[in-house]
Amino acid sequence: PEELRLAKPGTVAANRVAALSVLAEVSREFPEHFRDVVAFANGDDEGMRNAAMGEMVHFGERGIPILLKGLADPDEWVALRAANTLQTMRACEKETVTALKRLQLSEIADISDRATRALFVIDAAAQHLRFQQGIK
Repeated sequence: PEELRLAKPGTVAANRVAALSVLAEVSREFPEHFRDVVAFANGDDEGMRNAAMGEMVHFGERGIPILLKGLADPDEWVALRAANTLQTMRACEKETVTALKRLQLSEIADISDRATRALFVIDAAAQHLRFQQGIK
């Protein structure tokens, strides 16, 4: 969200996101705290849900169910972040592509553009893989 992107260091929003990032780091060594990170992914604050979607990249397979849920988030920025994280992880391409195609229809130009760019990257990667495997 714009207010989160524009948050200046030292503001409450920036501090909450930084704290979530630290919590995610701790959770990798102490897995019992993963549920605390997931609580932010399921919370009422769309800015924190967005940040939590970005942190899921560090959890591999454990983070995928959270990201799949994020694809259906009512906040388009959260859904886009979930799709981008799945794309980065090269996971669940079918679900990711479906969500990105839906986000291409967004009335928010930045979301639509980012979804289009992400689909382009996924398509290019798929074409490269098919080329390597000799598939047409």
